[in-house]
Order: sequence, then structure tokens, then C-alpha cells
Amino acid sequence: WRWRGSRSSDRSGTLEGKHQHTAPMSEAILKKLEKEAVASVAVAEALQGHAVHAILARSGDRRRRGVVRTILEQQVFINEAMEVGLDLALARWNRGPKAEEFFTRMKDDILDGREDLRVSLENVGTSWAEVKSSTAAIPACQAYASAFVHLFATQPDAHCAICSLINFKLWNEMCKTVLAAAPKDSGPYIERFAKRAGDQTQVDSFRKSALAAADESGEALSSFKDLVDFASIIQHAELAFFDGLVPSEQTIRAYHAI
Repeated sequence: WRWRGSRSSDRSGTLEGKHQHTAPMSEAILKKLEKEAVASVAVAEALQGHAVHAILARSGDRRRRGVVRTILEQQVFINEAMEVGLDLALARWNRGPKAEEFFTRMKDDILDGREDLRVSLENVGTSWAEVKSSTAAIPACQAYASAFVHLFATQPDAHCAICSLINFKLWNEMCKTVLAAAPKDSGPYIERFAKRAGDQTQVDSFRKSALAAADESGEALSSFKDLVDFASIIQHAELAFFDGLVPSEQTIRAYHAI
């Protein structure tokens, strides 16, 4: 989905705090996550060197189009799941206005992107209705859908916002790399995320809004361990999405020979 602009203390593993005149609580939490790396470095490296890049780079047009088609098809299921997850988050009675604004914008962006997804599906020879009626959801690809709904249904607003911020860069950067090797007429869906990867205005806007939502509550952020766990799960789910696109190692070697 594309991000649009506007229309502490550590106690036994639990981070608590309220807005302060110094750095926000969320900034401190994010810095701690980055310091401990969580899974971001390993996942980012695995994505950068992922076999899907070799397949796209070394295959013929038919195979590259097939990979792009699979990405788009699987995004149909993920798109719907993300809407459900955000509806669950927005239904919480105790959310603050910053969190409501952040989650509403995320949902608006998902819905806004559906037209691009529909156009892209048509470009590769299928449709939303055909995917829903006859295309199988690949379990590995749908790990992200499950992780997203689990996160937004069970975790505090702050965890949801920070985990979204962590994955923001991963998905955009992968789309940028995929787009570079994809057939030129693959459609606007992947392109929208690829463009966002290099748009510092959107990056800064997303970060500011995510951290504001995370920092809004004066309540404890559950536990830091919970945040670490969910951040790791959602990042590995992103990696699993691309793993689901890749055939067996034997077939990969055959593609490398093309």
C-alpha cells in the first residue's frame, strides 16, 4: 500500500512512559530495536540476495511475467486480510486520535491501491474475480496476511505502528528491485511501492505519523519482548512471501542456466 500525506524507562523488559519534552518514547523504543537488530539486518540481507531476483534477471519474458503475476495474485488475498486487520484495530474502544488517524490512512491507502492492483492483474492476463474463484493462496506467501491480522488484532497500537514502520522499507525496496527486472507492461501496482522507496517525503511522513501513533498512549507498550517477537514475525513473514514465489532448488538451477 502507498503512504499518502495528510488529508521511557525500561523495567524488567517492559517499556513505559508518557510524552516528554525530550525524545518521544517511541523514538527510544525504535532505537533499542535497531540496536538489538531484532531480525531486520538478517531479513534485509536475505531479501537483497533472494533467489527471486536471479530468476527475474536471468529468465525470459514469459517466466518473468509469471513471477509478477503470482506476486499480484497473492497480493489480492493479503490486501483483503490487511483491511480486516486494520478494521479490528480501528474497532478498539480505547484508541487515541493519532492512532485512529494512522490506521485510517493505512486503510485508505490499501483501498486506494486496489484500482492499481486490478489494472495490473488485467495486464498480466487475470482479474480480481478470477483470482478469488480459481487461484490458490500460497501458504508461504500468506504468512504475511496471518501475521498482519494477528498483530493488529492482539497488540497495542504502539506495537502495530512500530512494526508497520519496520516493514515499510522492506516491502518498498523489494518492489523497487522487482520492478527493475519485471516486464515493462506489468502495471502500476508494484510501481507505486517502488516509487515510494525513493520518496523521502513519503518516508518521513509515514515515520512521523507512525511514531506519533505509537507515542500517543501513556500506557505501557505491553512488553518489549512482545514487540521484539512481533517485529521478528512480521519481517520473517515478508521474507516468506518471496520464498513462496521460488520453486525448488533444482528448478532454480535450471532457471539460472537460461
